[in-house]
Amino acid sequence: MPQWSQDDIKRIMNSFMKPEDTFKFSCTMCGDCCRKRSEPILLTGLDVFRIAQALEVKPTEVLEKYTRGYLGDNSHIPVFVLKERTGDGSCSLLRKGKCTVHQNKPVVCALYPLGRVSMSDGSGKIEYFNQEHACTKGLSGEVQEWTLKAWLEEFKINDLDNQSKAWNKIASGIASTTCQMDKKDISPLMTEIMLTALYMAYDTSMSYEDCVEANIHMITEVFMIFFSIDLTFQQQGV
Repeated sequence: MPQWSQDDIKRIMNSFMKPEDTFKFSCTMCGDCCRKRSEPILLTGLDVFRIAQALEVKPTEVLEKYTRGYLGDNSHIPVFVLKERTGDGSCSLLRKGKCTVHQNKPVVCALYPLGRVSMSDGSGKIEYFNQEHACTKGLSGEVQEWTLKAWLEEFKINDLDNQSKAWNKIASGIASTTCQMDKKDISPLMTEIMLTALYMAYDTSMSYEDCVEANIHMITEVFMIFFSIDLTFQQQGV
């Protein structure tokens, strides 16, 4: 995943958008953003959950078939990105040039060309910004002007706010402890428990928020029993 410099962070924070702020973009459906990306699509546990719902499979199958994973360099928690095909570099979820999970595609894909960050102050607040190096084809020809509010409504992003906050709560809660550990001390057992809590132990017929709360309870107990580690999860309005 990309590492943001202090200049990047400052620039992004200075470009946070208000609901009435506008930007111009029209998707030409060229598929360029789904092929040979310079940066992979980083998935949240919510993305995995929603992809599993769209494909009517378990989250475990989504991870096995469509992603590749590793331990985050800074967070030291399991991280997954969408797998690309070796031939044309296209997203593994594309079929005949079309996204097979369009209605449930990862939030980062639905937001494009905007980006977003979750504030790390415990508030759970999500801020949006216009990416500088987004698709240039979407800026040619007849280009539609959007407000941030209209774009979020178009792709039902606000409907996912509580679920996104639930993901941020469990991921940041675990990472706040593991980031302080030496990476070599993250054992296979600890990794497996984190995988289960973050991505795998989810029933897609249930509420995502309810699954997260159950997994927070589970991993809190298990980390204390097996590793004598006391995890802390901040309340974020979920």
